[in-house]
Amino acid sequence: MRAQAWETQAFEAQSRASHPKATPVMGAEAAPVVRQRFLPEKVQVPEEEKNEVLITRPFWSNKAEYLLVQMGYTMRPVSLWSFCYLWLHSGGGIFLIIYIFLLFLIGIPLLFLEMAAGQRIRQGNIGVWKVISPWIGGIGYTSLMVCFINALFLNVTIAWILFYLSQSFQYPVPWEKCPLLENASGFGEEEVKDEKRGNREISAIYNVNVWRGAGNQVLCSLGLGFGSIVSIASHIQSSSSCLSDAVIVAVANLISMLLVTPFIFSILGFWATQLTHRCNEKNTETLLKLVNMGILPPEAQPPQNLIGNPTSIFTSWFNSLSNPIKKDVLSHVAECNLEEQFLKIKGSTNFVFLAFIEAMSFIPGSVFWSFLFFVMLLNLEMSTMIGIVESIITSLQDIFISVQKYTKLFTGTLTYVCIPINDPDFIQIVIRP
Repeated sequence: MRAQAWETQAFEAQSRASHPKATPVMGAEAAPVVRQRFLPEKVQVPEEEKNEVLITRPFWSNKAEYLLVQMGYTMRPVSLWSFCYLWLHSGGGIFLIIYIFLLFLIGIPLLFLEMAAGQRIRQGNIGVWKVISPWIGGIGYTSLMVCFINALFLNVTIAWILFYLSQSFQYPVPWEKCPLLENASGFGEEEVKDEKRGNREISAIYNVNVWRGAGNQVLCSLGLGFGSIVSIASHIQSSSSCLSDAVIVAVANLISMLLVTPFIFSILGFWATQLTHRCNEKNTETLLKLVNMGILPPEAQPPQNLIGNPTSIFTSWFNSLSNPIKKDVLSHVAECNLEEQFLKIKGSTNFVFLAFIEAMSFIPGSVFWSFLFFVMLLNLEMSTMIGIVESIITSLQDIFISVQKYTKLFTGTLTYVCIPINDPDFIQIVIRP
């Protein structure tokens, strides 16, 4: 009985607690009890989560794949060559110190900024600029056009590589029989400017042009400002550390350039040595003709057998002549100096391309080495092209969301549409009035 009484009292107390009495305040009438309707609670979704819901982006399978894509995009053959060229003509070790300083001062912060923007906003270059400010969204469209034009330029280089790669299966290689002696003569105005630029009278650390060249090299070698880094980083998970990724990519790019530089200098040194030998051989032929014509005395006749080391043989013979004969000889022949031949190196892509294939023709087993060289160039150029095309496709998919479901079809269609644009005849037909 007592247990039932306690249960009854507890039930009545619970009922009174669930229906509290309305207490009037300052004489006001008690308001009637209104039945409460529980409406669904509105949950505010952050803006970045809305973007993730609207735009589903595939992620890289792992971080190593992501870093390899970023490294492949930054390792451009043009940047590797321009680094060696600036090293040669801008002070050597001083240029390297300036480059490393600007890399950590400018390059890595900008690289980190682009990676962080792409990883956080998860959009291409156009979408990132629109999120930053709608007033400057045109910068994204401009970078898209720059990537498109740069892709057309890279297509020409890739076409060169494929053409020479297909020709390298022949023995001997076709460019082994080119008129190389004609290429070794002359010292143009551009070469004189390059030699003046490399003048050591003013220390490179106080030269504004050296700092400008190093800064330009930092921006170009990392591929900053094109939007490709933003597009590639938009497919990485938010848990990844942008700062460590930026440092890894920048340091890997620096190490690759430092490793490639001795290889390039050794090839170009061999090329300059061969040109010096050809120059001395050409001088020998010229002197023999002049002696046979009676323009020069018989004492000016050089040794005809220059097999082995033509430069050393010709130099030893020239030093054994008397001063009057030396003056007569110098007035009819070109001066063949190894250092001057090496300083004729230019910074253009055409020069390094032709210089390398010319040097390969002198090396024993030229077919094998030419094949490896062009395969390496093709891999580097294609890695850069993948980053640029990724930027173009990602930006267009952010604008036209409907094509995201057909990524492969959209990529193939865009590629085939761009093929005729590389044809000069097609461009002339389009712009012809």
